[in-house]
Amino acid sequence: MSLTFENDFKAILYTNQSILKELTKNDKVFPFTKEIEEILGTRISIGIGVGNDAARAEIYANQALKFAESKHASTTYLAYQHGKIIGPLNSEEVEPLSFSTHLNNRHLQDIAKKTSLSAITISKLRSLIQNQDHPYITSHQIAEAFDISLRTANRILHTLESYRFAKVIGEEQPPGRGRPRKLYELKLTEE
Repeated sequence: MSLTFENDFKAILYTNQSILKELTKNDKVFPFTKEIEEILGTRISIGIGVGNDAARAEIYANQALKFAESKHASTTYLAYQHGKIIGPLNSEEVEPLSFSTHLNNRHLQDIAKKTSLSAITISKLRSLIQNQDHPYITSHQIAEAFDISLRTANRILHTLESYRFAKVIGEEQPPGRGRPRKLYELKLTEE
C-alpha cells in the first residue's frame, strides 16, 4: 500500500483489492474517515476507485469522490468498474447502499424512463429495500439514506405512486411526537 500527496487537498492511496477488502471490511466501512477528519479538523470526502490498472482506478476514484463531495458530512464512497458504487462507508451499524450509475435491467430502465427519475435513484431505491428486513419504506428513510431533503424524498415517492410503482400500505407513528408517516410498498421488481 502506498499513499502519495498530490497537493494540500488531494492524496492518492494505491493498494490491491485484497488489502482494500480488508481495509473496508468487505466494502462495509472505511474506518479512517473519522480519524482523518479529526486530524485535519475539517470535513473530508474520500473516493476510492477499483480498476484493472492504476489509470482506471483513478477514474473510478474521481467518480466516487463526486458522490462523497455531494454529502453534508465527512464520508467515503467506493467505485468499481462497470458503474457499481458503494457508500457511504461511514458506519458498521448502517449498511451502505450498493447502486449503479447505469441500469442493465430492462424493467428498471423502463421505470426510470416512465417516471423521469434517474437510473441512480432507481438503483439506490432497490438497494435500500434489499438492505431492509421489511418490504415497506418511508420518505424519511429515503431522505436519510440518500442525504436529501424530506421534500425531495416525498417527490420521488409521489412520482413512483402516480405511475403505480409505489403504493401506500399503511402508516407508522414516529418515535416521540409528530405526524404519522406513510408506509410505501415499492414495485421495482418484475411481476
